[in-house]
Amino acid sequence: FMLFWNVIGSAVVLGLVTFRRLRDGYLRSLALLVAGVALMQVFFSYGDLGLTYSRSMIFLGCMLGMLAVLPRLAEEALEAPPEPDVAANTEGRRVRRHRATAPARGLSG
Repeated sequence: FMLFWNVIGSAVVLGLVTFRRLRDGYLRSLALLVAGVALMQVFFSYGDLGLTYSRSMIFLGCMLGMLAVLPRLAEEALEAPPEPDVAANTEGRRVRRHRATAPARGLSG
């Protein structure tokens, strides 16, 4: 029983600590999502038999696994070079990327 509360408490605390340490907004939102999912599972399981359903436990396990690799993903994102706005074709000339055009109007408009 105490081990269960230790896992849930550690997941929430680690999610919030990871949220504060990360700089990327997307990764921060994922860390906050994991902390929220851990709390949600406890509240859901209090009113229902949520701890016995395999789907919710697999989802919680995947979220906890994602939380474990979020700091490494942040480090890899910092090391990766940014994508250029201009792409090079096969002959070495620079080619501008074109924006998508607006959809054509139908017969009524």
